[in-house]
Amino acid sequence: MSRTITEADIVNFMGASGVFEERHMSTEYIREHSMFGKRVSPGPPTFIVAEGLAVQLGLIHHTGMALLGIEHMRWPAPTFCGDTIGVEIVVLENKFTVLEHRKRSLHDRLELR
Repeated sequence: MSRTITEADIVNFMGASGVFEERHMSTEYIREHSMFGKRVSPGPPTFIVAEGLAVQLGLIHHTGMALLGIEHMRWPAPTFCGDTIGVEIVVLENKFTVLEHRKRSLHDRLELR
């Protein structure tokens, strides 16, 4: 499963978050100052699109009610407007626990392709 990162994705994220940075919003600034010369998606919307793809795969439904943390999140390369991304999920551990409100714990690795 894959999805293309669009200009609307980037602009909507900026509007929802209030992070109106020229380096992501101004085509003039991007053209004159960016080392890439074109619009780059900030990391958080790229992550959330990847998370959405992971959910749509149907493999992680009902595995958690809250995001308790993310370890080792990194992007090996920039994601540009117009890039198509995909995800791969590798389940590292799936166990039932009796810890307060948690009944099930899923430890997985989501890789962006």
